Amino acid sequence: MNLTWLASTDTGGSGLEGYNVYRNGVSLKQVLAPVTSSSDSGLAASTVYSYAVMALDNAGNASGMSTWVSVNTPTCPVGTGQLSWAKRWGGTGIEMGQAVATDGSGNVLVGGSFSGTVDFGTGALSGGPGGAFLAKYAPDGTAVWSRAMSGTGSARVLGIAVDRSGNVVTTGYLVGSADFGGGTLTSAGAYDIFVAKYSATNGFVWAMHFGRSANTSSQQGNGVAFDANGDVLVTGAFNSSITFGGPTLSTIGGGHGMFMVKLNGGTGAHVWSKNLQSYSESVGSSVAVDGGGNALVTGNYVGSVIFGGTTYTNAGSNDIFLAKYGAASGTEMWVKHFGGPNVDLGTGVAVDLRCVGGSNAGGVCTSDSQCPGSTCGSVVITGEFNEGAIDFGGGPFTSAYNDVFVAKYAVANGAYIWAKHVTGPGWENATGVAVDSAGDIAVAGNFSISIDFGGGAVTGRTSTGAENAFVAKLSGASGAQVWARGFTATGNDSGTAVAIDGNRNVVTAGWFGGTGNFGAATLTSTGSSDIFVVDLTP
Repeated sequence: MNLTWLASTDTGGSGLEGYNVYRNGVSLKQVLAPVTSSSDSGLAASTVYSYAVMALDNAGNASGMSTWVSVNTPTCPVGTGQLSWAKRWGGTGIEMGQAVATDGSGNVLVGGSFSGTVDFGTGALSGGPGGAFLAKYAPDGTAVWSRAMSGTGSARVLGIAVDRSGNVVTTGYLVGSADFGGGTLTSAGAYDIFVAKYSATNGFVWAMHFGRSANTSSQQGNGVAFDANGDVLVTGAFNSSITFGGPTLSTIGGGHGMFMVKLNGGTGAHVWSKNLQSYSESVGSSVAVDGGGNALVTGNYVGSVIFGGTTYTNAGSNDIFLAKYGAASGTEMWVKHFGGPNVDLGTGVAVDLRCVGGSNAGGVCTSDSQCPGSTCGSVVITGEFNEGAIDFGGGPFTSAYNDVFVAKYAVANGAYIWAKHVTGPGWENATGVAVDSAGDIAVAGNFSISIDFGGGAVTGRTSTGAENAFVAKLSGASGAQVWARGFTATGNDSGTAVAIDGNRNVVTAGWFGGTGNFGAATLTSTGSSDIFVVDLTP
């Protein structure tokens, strides 16, 4: 609230000292002459406040009280991506938030990596030389519980999913030894893929790791999802060959290969596993599950790939793929691939399970209750494409540098629905996507100078090498912008993941250095990079 008043004069010779400002009959502050204005902050919305001023001279004499003036503060804005809360966690080292999910009660699950000692709100945890963490927060950001996955080695959480009962599953990588809650696990080679499950109250359920002693290269789980039965779907990349408890999966050329594995939710036992064989390499980045329990996976590949017995060539360096695998045994149902002359990446996938509202494939049902799980619904992917033209099904988009795309397809057969090209004067990338109960879409990622989703440029720090985080809400029907927000810090900041709760609030996570501006909240890191989580209204 901004306050101003007319200047007073002193006739006694001691001179004017200043003014006492009163709010609701109580002294608020003193303002020294000759200033005749002030402000009052921290007020409640939609509330009446009354103000008056009294002048003072240097002899201690006071004037009469001015006339009281009453004002009503405005209602706080709701909707359109307004800040609900923002939190940071960190120590003196490097901490990164890299995965986020929400449960049916609106609680927020966050995972990533940290070193040294960090308090995530429920007491200090030790990450050792480089541990992983998993933390749960109430819908208002209050800490519920947290745990470390650490030891003499290093680990990192890269994906989180929550089932209908609030159980949590994580995936990522393990190097050396770490305790996930059930005793120390030690990687077979340089890197192992891990999958770990915990109860809604932080109880350890099971943990598995997969690798081979001869491996000297990176391999990791990147994305994870639950199906309706509580079984676990995981995608990522392995090196050369691997087994998840079933047949050995192998690459053709000995490099990195995408995997898709289904594990029993109760025990972690192998159900089925598949890989996208490439003549060079392939990587799975993200997985989602449709209403029939089928897995939808996005990622990228180099060289030709084999899917369902058919060989698909690529257009340039890395091409994007979207593939569907059957629930029962991983049957390769369909694949779509998109590429231009350079590096193109699929980084996030989400499903809209509604039958109506533009998601009904082939007009086979008229209401959600009639919707067969494998027939209705749509799938949304996001990622980036680099310096050239690419066609997602509705005509070519052309990038001068590195741009973001969002594209929507029918779950039943991968039929094109719409695609959106998001650009700016520098580079832009997308790291995650989520769909809310109304079918609208949230996208998170990063940009260098500014980014425009169609409603005007969102700007950030523009110095050389600057990285800024963004999160945007798009219409599920058309991809049109609903709102877009950018976050900047005095050091770099990176948006790495996004989720949406049952009330359609958007939650995004990442990391930042220095002092960061997260809308109405300012956060300052304690180390070179801290974790952030921001909750925004629909």
